[in-house]
Amino acid sequence: MLKCWKDVPDYNLFVRDKWKSFQVDGWGEFVLKEKLKMIKVALKEWHSAHTQNLPSRIESLKD
Repeated sequence: MLKCWKDVPDYNLFVRDKWKSFQVDGWGEFVLKEKLKMIKVALKEWHSAHTQNLPSRIESLKD
């Protein structure tokens, strides 16, 4: 987790909802490992969606 993510509105809600939506069968450690892999992919997609055009947004705020 990046520290800056916790400042984004609905980050905690996103992670909680995604985590609960993953359905993995197996023994405990296997389920944990697979869910961590899936949350990693989901967070990468979420991060890229929330940082699109970040340089241009920064410039527009400076103006």
